[in-house]
Amino acid sequence: MARIALVFRPPEAGKFSIEKVFEPISKMPDIEPFYLKVNLNSANNLFKIITQCVTQLDEEFIHVSGDVHYVCVILFWKKSILTIHDCNRYEQLKGIRKHLMGLIWFQLPLIFCNKCVVISDTTKNQLLKNFWVRRGKITTIPNSFSIPKIKSSVKRRNQKFTIISIGTKSNKNLLMLFKAVKDSSEVQLIVVGQLSKLQKGFLESENISYSNFHDVSEAHLSELYSKSDLLYFASTSEGFGLPILEAQALGVPVMTSNISSMPFVAGKGAHYVNPHDLSQIKHGIEKIITDELYRSKLIESGLKNINRFSKKEYLSRYRHLYKDVFKIDLSW
Repeated sequence: MARIALVFRPPEAGKFSIEKVFEPISKMPDIEPFYLKVNLNSANNLFKIITQCVTQLDEEFIHVSGDVHYVCVILFWKKSILTIHDCNRYEQLKGIRKHLMGLIWFQLPLIFCNKCVVISDTTKNQLLKNFWVRRGKITTIPNSFSIPKIKSSVKRRNQKFTIISIGTKSNKNLLMLFKAVKDSSEVQLIVVGQLSKLQKGFLESENISYSNFHDVSEAHLSELYSKSDLLYFASTSEGFGLPILEAQALGVPVMTSNISSMPFVAGKGAHYVNPHDLSQIKHGIEKIITDELYRSKLIESGLKNINRFSKKEYLSRYRHLYKDVFKIDLSW
């Protein structure tokens, strides 16, 4: 029997980022993936989650992969590792909802887990700022990335310059992108994620050419990248920023923010902007459209950058963490 349960949120269409990050670990011996069946959004579902965890999770140790942090509290008698990806949603809330989320999703799990893993120093700083937790209880292990074998092209892939953006939450800073391209007839957008009424209304009122996809599969997402000439990822905050690596690996130039975790992730393979400066975003897009040599440099630097996030190093760091926290020897 596997000794470590790798706990995941309930499967849901269009949500696979956490599952993708932990895929290398979930395939290792002594690891058993465990998926919750429901989300914690009601008292009835809380009872179902407690019942499922107590009656079905038999492994000695648990590693909560993210999002469902409260499992560390439900199974308080088991040794546990908790991975936290970011605190962005918490920081955006106000009032009683913020206090409840802070207690249930962060503060109590941080108390009951034996070790907390963060994916960047940005997330670490968020935790230290917002919650009571010993600095020594937190360790940083960046996400890994499986490098596909591709052939990149500097040539524009479409008659219209196509910009792809991943995610539609407020931190993704989409309105700044829309404002930057609204007067350009040679640009079209691919937006992945459910658009809000405000976002959709702006696109239509300004006659911006766009296509919108949500609940996409991993294969479909790769296809959308392959049709794109630029990734716009000038978020106001990120815990990590996996789309940066996805685009770099597929030979797509990247524009991202010069704040939060994004410079760490993108390295030298991106055009950086202040996400709050419309002129920087607009001029950056214009430069990438018109300067083929610069696009070539971004693509080349991006392909080199992804090697920093190797699966081998990722597995090694988690193997040593499991050995240190759970006091076990693993066969991998």
